[in-house]
Amino acid sequence: MNPGYNKLSFQFYMGIRDDFCEDFDNPAVWAVIHNSTAFRFDYTVTEPKLDLYKLPSSLIDPSPILNNRINLVLPDKPSVSEINAAALVSAKLGQIADWNKLELEVFSLDQLSITQPLGNIIYIGNAKSLLSSVEDIIPDYSTSSTEELTFKNLDGTLIEKDSGVFWLQTSSFDSKSIAMTITGASPLGLQKAAEAFATTSVFDRLSGRMGIVVDTPASDKVEKSINKLVYSLDDLGYKNIVAEGNRQQSVFLNLPLQMAFDSLGEAALHLIYSHSAIENAKNSYMDVSVNSVPVKRIALNSHDSENTSVVINIPLKLFKLGDNTVEITSNIQADISNIQSTLYCTEDYYSNSWLTINPDSSFTFPSGTSQLSANLSGFPQNLISASSLTDLALIIPDTVDWAAISTTIITANRIGRVAEGDQLFLKVFSASDQSSERFERSYQILIGLPSNNAAIKDLNDLLPVSFDTEGVKPKFPDSMAAVYSSSGKFGFIESILTEAGKFQLILTANSQESLEWVSKVIDNPEIYKNFTGNLQVISGENETASFTIPGAMIDKAIQDSESTQVSGNQLLQKPDWVVILTAAILFISLTVITVAWINKRR
Repeated sequence: MNPGYNKLSFQFYMGIRDDFCEDFDNPAVWAVIHNSTAFRFDYTVTEPKLDLYKLPSSLIDPSPILNNRINLVLPDKPSVSEINAAALVSAKLGQIADWNKLELEVFSLDQLSITQPLGNIIYIGNAKSLLSSVEDIIPDYSTSSTEELTFKNLDGTLIEKDSGVFWLQTSSFDSKSIAMTITGASPLGLQKAAEAFATTSVFDRLSGRMGIVVDTPASDKVEKSINKLVYSLDDLGYKNIVAEGNRQQSVFLNLPLQMAFDSLGEAALHLIYSHSAIENAKNSYMDVSVNSVPVKRIALNSHDSENTSVVINIPLKLFKLGDNTVEITSNIQADISNIQSTLYCTEDYYSNSWLTINPDSSFTFPSGTSQLSANLSGFPQNLISASSLTDLALIIPDTVDWAAISTTIITANRIGRVAEGDQLFLKVFSASDQSSERFERSYQILIGLPSNNAAIKDLNDLLPVSFDTEGVKPKFPDSMAAVYSSSGKFGFIESILTEAGKFQLILTANSQESLEWVSKVIDNPEIYKNFTGNLQVISGENETASFTIPGAMIDKAIQDSESTQVSGNQLLQKPDWVVILTAAILFISLTVITVAWINKRR
């Protein structure tokens, strides 16, 4: 077994006649491998390698049978800068995880010592804040007469105060997992460490247990917008894929998606392939299917045998959330005229016919939504316009509780899964922060209870569901029945578009427990793929309902200036021919009506 993908082939040499190679197309000859077939692996988890090189990518195992667990740990009373650092770290972990499984938990230092979880741990905080831990989680340091803390390098020399620090050791609670500390002796040092963690290329230049961050680059205000999603086979873990067979060659690809489509639009498969010599060009072809639905048949001949490239359009409706099976099957047959044996279909001749799929082959999906829509469908893609999240702000209460902290960090992780930049620049602000940087960011997520978050209170009259003056009791609009469960607890995901053209996503609730429901919904693609309208009412961990409250959206928010709309996290694209056909029908109808009116006047 090799790391990554492994190919298993079953070959049945069967037939009714003595010359069983002639029974290749005989329907009376068949074999079934039942889905109850299972693998048993006896394995030993090795001790972790304490090396910063290639972190944090090495924290996410791409195997679908493993559950990646990472515990983010903050001080008991984290500052806004510490929460911001944790959000950056979380977003980067989400970007690296992409479609892979990742179970992310958020703890305070006190909660961690009680829970003692398994899995990798990342401690995030200013050095002095982390000193309260019962565990030894920061590197060696010295203190001055004024109690200022300064870290020491491994050789004992002092590290500059405003530098960021990475530190690796084995987890105290799980000997097979690592504990990483992201810290700084000053708030600026912590900021540098978090920004460095959120930069993919940084860890290619680090090694050993300790890393020092002297400086990080500022964000580039002019950056590309995301308008498509591209997955190469190499990105998905595939290398050159070779299929062999006497009469048929089959390649099966798994394409995991974090989105679902219901659309007239199309994805594009840019397929690069090579194949062996063709005996019968008239009857040689390659079929492509998605989730058992045929998509395209491509004729094969001797002229296209090396690194041939073809683009195959695939209807978006064929794809589903989660794993998608793409099958590529060819019927290449080698020349058997010179083979003396009648058993030309046996293993000795199996490799004479082959098909190779190049790992540079890729899938391209349309992405992005109308920038004039406050619709929740399309989450989280509808919160991305800048690839490095430079225009995204998360607004938290001035006095923040752990429900809001956890929701902030989990939301950052989910949004990070659709980001593309080498370095990520989302930022957390307190509700009282009136800096120009906060208001320059076009996409804002407000998190917390209305009674705690003044920024949510300021928007109260614009919300689809507003709250009473105490910010506790929800006030449902007249278009909705005012019903309450016995607990009276609700979570809400609401969206508005301000007159200034800023998208505001409000993650709120009337209790800390129901705010935790919101974070679980935000982190569950099976639920958020069905988001529609501008309001989600959450009455339990997995219980949601969608509503559209017309009066809550600015008029221009519901006007699509593009021929692309989004509904239920499902991209609805109107092809040009639909627009042209509609215009033609209207023109013909008006012409007929005009002629009839003229004839009547005569």
